[in-house]
Amino acid sequence: MKRLFHARRLHLNCDKKSIQLLALCILTLFLIFAAGCSNKDSNIESKYSFVSDKPISGTEPSPAEDTINQQKELEAKKAELEEAKALLVEEAEKQQINVDDKNVDDTIQKGLEAMDIDKQQLENELQKIGMTYDKYREEVKTQLMMSELINRNVNLTEVKVSDDEVNNYIENHKEDFKDFFDEEETLALLKGKVKSVLLEKKRTEVVMDYVNSLK
Repeated sequence: MKRLFHARRLHLNCDKKSIQLLALCILTLFLIFAAGCSNKDSNIESKYSFVSDKPISGTEPSPAEDTINQQKELEAKKAELEEAKALLVEEAEKQQINVDDKNVDDTIQKGLEAMDIDKQQLENELQKIGMTYDKYREEVKTQLMMSELINRNVNLTEVKVSDDEVNNYIENHKEDFKDFFDEEETLALLKGKVKSVLLEKKRTEVVMDYVNSLK
């Protein structure tokens, strides 16, 4: 039953039409996570070491060291995110990219439906991290501006991940994925998830190359 639960969580539909919606959900989750309200066990990428290419050390850090390292990593990522955001917003304004109110409201509504919550529940969660709904709405508008800028200037459709890359990644992380080799259906879902994560990693690298070109 546990394996089936993980298998269902591994399934991810990331077609082109869902990119803005996915970005909105990520924005919401990031805001909550950055304020210390995240659930570490729900992060499957962290649990199964999808993102890191470093070998797993045989010596586990102490809880205190782990907390300090996580805090430093979070602060570094937040700083990098803020710098990239500032550069993208500045460039979007230079290119006169505008997002109308209807687009913002429609995107928020779709995000609420995707996360299966209503506006009041969202406001309650935002209140916990000291953010108003109006501020969140501004963040969504900024996200849409940045998405449009990237769509205009970066061709992410050419970014591909081969089956060999997926298989090599799984082979190099066999210990992390050993519970998924028992059933063909579960292994197929694992490959799909790994491919999605590797693709997103490549896309992020391409976007960051564009961001760096704006410096």
